[in-house]
Amino acid sequence: MVLYKASLQRLVHKLVLQPRNFRRFPSVRKQTWASDMSKERSGLGKALMEASRAGGVDGVLAAMDKFAKELERATNEGDSKEMSKEQRTLQYVLQNASRGDPDSVLATMDTYAREQEWAMHVGDSKGGIMDSFVKEAAPQTMLELGTYMGYSAVRTARLLPPGAKFITLEYFKEVAAVAKEIISFAGLQDRVIQVISESSEAISQMKTKYNIETFDMVFIDHFGDFYLRDIKLLEENNLLRKGTVVVADNIVHPGAPEYADYVRTCGKYDSTFHEGELYGGKPDGLEKSVYLG
Repeated sequence: MVLYKASLQRLVHKLVLQPRNFRRFPSVRKQTWASDMSKERSGLGKALMEASRAGGVDGVLAAMDKFAKELERATNEGDSKEMSKEQRTLQYVLQNASRGDPDSVLATMDTYAREQEWAMHVGDSKGGIMDSFVKEAAPQTMLELGTYMGYSAVRTARLLPPGAKFITLEYFKEVAAVAKEIISFAGLQDRVIQVISESSEAISQMKTKYNIETFDMVFIDHFGDFYLRDIKLLEENNLLRKGTVVVADNIVHPGAPEYADYVRTCGKYDSTFHEGELYGGKPDGLEKSVYLG
């Protein structure tokens, strides 16, 4: 029940609570509907969180079910001219990037996010830092929490050594579908294992379902409130070994203070902060934490 409730809280945050500039949720295709529903989403978010804090799981489920049905209705009513931001990004990539060239795909996504529609990718500023971490670690097994549109999966997979096993998790199937096309367009479909699942559920299945003993590297980039929960789950499931490199994005914006405090003070990690920027120049950074075993 606790795990189930946590999953609901994650959905609540993803769907209705994150600030608009930082939401990693696909825009509704029916834009007029989305505008009409904006106030309702805000009220729904408040009601959901109040129900969740009070332990009203049934109330949360009912509210989530209503919202999901409205979202599905709006999506089904949309047409090809009213695409989500993620679909528009995909279209831009297909039209402007070079097929089979990961660097071209990344540059094109950077351009679109910077000049057209802001997106919560790791981006080129922090991405360069991430590149250096991947090259240094040369992981044979790697996990990413939060595929989103596939930007960081492309960025990572292009640098992995031959035979590496790279698993990336995403909860929302609509977003994962966009990521699948972008990863394939970059020519990296054979180097990336996409999993559509709530992260806590997938982590518990890594050894049995995905034949993972331990990960050499982990990239955490899904939702800040669950960074701490999931790194503890990785520890509890013995998926980290001495020397495993765990990198977490968005330490400053939107922020993950509980996670940062944990990896810096628990004594299990050698942890350092690496400053970077979001698109537009707002300061952010990556936390690199080496597991001490």
